[in-house]
Amino acid sequence: MKSKALPSKNRSYHSPLRERQALETRELILRALGEQMVASGPGDFSLQEIARRAGVAPRTIYRHFGSRGALLEALHAWVATRAFPEPPTTLQQLWDYPEKLFQAFDRHAPWIEASLQAGPSAELRAASRPQRVALVRQLLGDLTAGLKAEEVSMVCGLIKHLLSAEAWRCLRDDFGLDGRQAGLAVGWAMKTLAADLQGRGGPCGDRPGAPEEDEDAM
Repeated sequence: MKSKALPSKNRSYHSPLRERQALETRELILRALGEQMVASGPGDFSLQEIARRAGVAPRTIYRHFGSRGALLEALHAWVATRAFPEPPTTLQQLWDYPEKLFQAFDRHAPWIEASLQAGPSAELRAASRPQRVALVRQLLGDLTAGLKAEEVSMVCGLIKHLLSAEAWRCLRDDFGLDGRQAGLAVGWAMKTLAADLQGRGGPCGDRPGAPEEDEDAM
């Protein structure tokens, strides 16, 4: 009597070495894409050139990312993890954020410049804009409570713009400020605005969280 064969079980094979190699390959590809976008602009990049810079075959790019759109999304996330410090979670952290943010922009200036150009990168930045707007509104909630809706939008919009890569580039290119100096200038402007809101009295005049005026801020 023949014994019945035991049913085979699919075994998942976990290889740390292969995973590390895959991550390293992705890193090479994304770095090569970033370098090419700096050289030629985000709207004109070649998979053949990316493969050449990364030292891989073009089919390797498709195997890791699947499409040009997925490749751009991965680059956006890759740059963000390197160029952006942890976002603030409190009002006090918000006042200290510009200096950290703009110094990080200095360290990754080529990729930040590429992301500011028109093209796919601009579209990706636009897609993440609602999250950044919501964060600013949340952090300024106590400070702007009691203001009219229009005034809240004015305050939040101004703060968000001051924390943008566009503001960093303007302060650097037009006024010769490095990241630390630009961050101090923006931090001073934000604290001045908050102090003005606090000093008006009324619903938001006595609220905690608005910073005291710092004579050494500039």
